[in-house]
Amino acid sequence: MVKTELLKKEAVLGIILLFIFGCCMPGLNGTSIMKKSQQVSLTPGVETQVEKTLVTCVAFGTTRNMKQQVTLTQQDASMILEQLRELKTAMTQHPYSEKTKTMRQAFVDLLAEKNLIPQGTSNETYLSLLSPRWIERIQHSGNPLLSQPFTNHGTSTFCSIGGEGSGVLIPLFMLPRPRIAMLWLGNGETLAANLLTSRGYVAEGLQAGFTVGFMGIGISYAIPGASLYGFIGYAILASTTAENIAHYPPNSPPVVSAVSPADGEKYSPKSLSELQFRIQDADGDLMSYTVTTTPDIGSGSGNLKPFGVYSVPVSGLQSSTTYTWHVEVTDGKDTTADDFTFTTAPDEPVLSDISPQDGTQDVSSGLNQIRFTVTDYQGDAMDYTVQTSPDIGSAQASGIHNGTYTVALHGVANGTLYQWYVNVTDGTHWTRKIFTFETAFPSVFDPFDYGWQYRKQITVLHTQVAEDLTEFPLLIEMNDADLQKAQANGNDLLFMNGVGNAGKIFHEIEAFDAPTGHLTVWVNVPFISSSTDTALYLYYGNARCGNQQRQKATWDPQYIGVWHFNQESGLVLDSIRQHNGTATSGVTEGISGLIDGAFGFDGATGYVDFGDINRNVYDFSFWVKPTNTITPSTPNTGILHLCRNGIISIGVSFGAASDLVQDETILLCSSPPELRTAVTGLTISNTMFHLITFNWNSAANRYDIYYDGAPQPVTCGTSSGFLPVVNLVDFGVGHDYSGSSGLFYNGLVDEVRLVGSSHTSGWISTEYNNQINPSSFVSIGPEVPHP
Repeated sequence: MVKTELLKKEAVLGIILLFIFGCCMPGLNGTSIMKKSQQVSLTPGVETQVEKTLVTCVAFGTTRNMKQQVTLTQQDASMILEQLRELKTAMTQHPYSEKTKTMRQAFVDLLAEKNLIPQGTSNETYLSLLSPRWIERIQHSGNPLLSQPFTNHGTSTFCSIGGEGSGVLIPLFMLPRPRIAMLWLGNGETLAANLLTSRGYVAEGLQAGFTVGFMGIGISYAIPGASLYGFIGYAILASTTAENIAHYPPNSPPVVSAVSPADGEKYSPKSLSELQFRIQDADGDLMSYTVTTTPDIGSGSGNLKPFGVYSVPVSGLQSSTTYTWHVEVTDGKDTTADDFTFTTAPDEPVLSDISPQDGTQDVSSGLNQIRFTVTDYQGDAMDYTVQTSPDIGSAQASGIHNGTYTVALHGVANGTLYQWYVNVTDGTHWTRKIFTFETAFPSVFDPFDYGWQYRKQITVLHTQVAEDLTEFPLLIEMNDADLQKAQANGNDLLFMNGVGNAGKIFHEIEAFDAPTGHLTVWVNVPFISSSTDTALYLYYGNARCGNQQRQKATWDPQYIGVWHFNQESGLVLDSIRQHNGTATSGVTEGISGLIDGAFGFDGATGYVDFGDINRNVYDFSFWVKPTNTITPSTPNTGILHLCRNGIISIGVSFGAASDLVQDETILLCSSPPELRTAVTGLTISNTMFHLITFNWNSAANRYDIYYDGAPQPVTCGTSSGFLPVVNLVDFGVGHDYSGSSGLFYNGLVDEVRLVGSSHTSGWISTEYNNQINPSSFVSIGPEVPHP
């Protein structure tokens, strides 16, 4: 940051003394190397007589009076002049780089080759004049900016300018008379401001600058251990690049708006001939812009433009192609860069507004029509045909135009997967689409009447059920070769609550492998008894049916999110399909877990972010298997965080914590710290998975903590109560509070759930019994074929 008070008293006094010093010593202007009006200055120390190509080289300093004159060809003189110009540019923009150092050496070598080094002056002496000691000192200071050009830039025209610092000024000494140019390199301060508007800039720190049309005084002065410079005057143009630049008044960057085509626009005509945009600068500055496109369909630029609308011609656009156009605008101080996209319309007709939507399930058998909209963006007349399978209706038409069309249906049956085919042509280009929908079954039906060939009875053992439960998500794991008769993707797996005419039960398949008959599935059982066994039935072997899975309906509406942690890449999917998460690089996916897959967390950076949930959470649970056994003396490690209303962060941690109850192993903390719930004396082994459940106890005004399905003695802090998670706005797994820092967890996590109501203790213990050992929770009967 540039200092707000750069005009220190010492700097002001130094510049005033510089004026006095320059006025009192006019005779010192002998350092000027201009001898004839027809000569061109080649500072430091080179002169070219353009008409006679007589080149004079003078070495300033201790060899002040020694010079060398050589007659060269005009080509050689021009080469020396050009190389000097390049060197001056490099010393301005990259004064400390290895490339500039090489260019200085090459320039001295060129002078020596052309016999321009004055007699009695060595190449090393002349090179030292181009490499002042201050450059070497700054170059070895370790500042990372020295190997690259400065990114901050200030420019002022028709201005007053002054500066001082440690470094060098070229020319070394100036009296108040007009000069074509002046430059400086150093570490200091520079001020420039327009004479009419007082708008300007202040540069501080390492910097390089130059002026064009300078009128003023200046001096470079060496003292033991340092080279100093100072100057003050007027310039037609002053430009500085520096570590820090502040503009006065603060500059407003340009704004790009009113783009055409609009950003993200679809179906733009491929006949589009120009891109249009508006540029505006709140300060009224003139602006320069450049526009490029990807893929390349055209580009353009403009310099010193006022507020207005501008366009760039484009051509050669292709259909169904997404184009990006990059607009960069600068006012000489700040640069605005924006990317915009548009997609061209296809040549072929486009189908939209499909009804029923593709893939819709449980459609009523009373459906009497299907509907679609067709659009040709070139305005051509079209022909279409529609067919259904199984056949429930068809249609065709010719010479139609953009619009919505329907096809009448008849004989739509229950529990049937239908496909319908739409073909549209404009005479040259075709569109062919296939859509599907599946009709619902009756409220009660016999699957054997609808194409299923086999069933198995699944019995829930009442001895594993702690209390009567409704809408319970039952985990079933099977390794049964009979399931090889099912569809390869398991779409025909169907659960019913009885034999013959019965009701369908919703289920979600977590994993199915047809070649081995391995199945992991969650089934929403309407009622499970704790006193008698509960039977349900699995049907399979129907090659023609659609997908019977109803993933979202498997979970009671009170479930906010269910994450199986079983995918191997991409988003961390929520079975309810509302709150997908993203994992950091410190998370390993696709690890074998308790139930199908699990996630591994590295204990350093790994966590999963689910963002804002915006629901009230009264019950949350997860399975954990730490990498190392956690004891009451283990250093605290985080596992999960929830943020209530964006104000109070609730974190779940394991192990000991000095600011909480002594020797706690599972603890729940929030801010302020006295609002806490803790369990003491537990050890979480690394040999198996453990279920951790937090369940809101409204009577005690706190979360009760369950470990492997059993309630734990809870110790509360000095507060009389706790706050439930209301309006969860930040949720994550892998550390104990939001953000990329915190206490991180090292180990495996499986089956994370958030619930909007409090479960009973019987529910929690039954859930544990079911998931820790699914094969002991149910028994699987023999296969029963279609009668």
